[in-house]
Amino acid sequence: MRLRLLKLCSTVLVAAPLALLSAPVAQAAGSCGGGSGVGTWWVDADSGYPAAGTRLRTTTPTQWSVDRPSNSAFNQASWLWNANQANQAIEGGFFSGWFPYDNTWTNSLLPYYTLDNGGRGTRSSSALAGGSAINMDSVSGGHVSVGPTTFWFTYSVSNGQNGGQGEVKKTTNTWLGNGSGNSFTAFWTNNGSNWYAWGWHSDCNDSPYWISSGGANGWTNGGY
Repeated sequence: MRLRLLKLCSTVLVAAPLALLSAPVAQAAGSCGGGSGVGTWWVDADSGYPAAGTRLRTTTPTQWSVDRPSNSAFNQASWLWNANQANQAIEGGFFSGWFPYDNTWTNSLLPYYTLDNGGRGTRSSSALAGGSAINMDSVSGGHVSVGPTTFWFTYSVSNGQNGGQGEVKKTTNTWLGNGSGNSFTAFWTNNGSNWYAWGWHSDCNDSPYWISSGGANGWTNGGY
């Protein structure tokens, strides 16, 4: 549900499975550009291109907290965006709290997707169960799958770059993660069918939310 911002990141470098996932020059660690000044915080993990889709494998939280009656929310999502044009992008994941595209509120974990770098979005009304192992797929072509829910649409992303994010919009006490955090394992596809592990990722976060690398294609994020 975010608009991507220019950020400085720290990079985990591990041998990539294919040349197309060769690592960029490492950058200095820094924030993602959100923070308390604008009321929105992010954690972010990015990887290589070109890709036709991004998959994040995770387990949904068993506990979470979102402020109400404010417009607070949190989400976790996979991203695929054009490395040359960030406004061409597909995002797919789950959220709890306020959904800005139809101005509704949920205490549940609902699947959703956005297109055009968050320019438009759609949610499901079927909640995910807490503690469920799921994939979150964002695939050019296009479709988004979040656990048992699949959204189909006509939308392509060329020269796709892989990403994963957590986003928090809060007033006082909105969590990201499962108390002590949520863990993710990341994959990419060249055709929407065959999936390969990320070979590296660049991470950034807005304090007090955090991200901790778990190797070439994994991380944990959390905070509140």
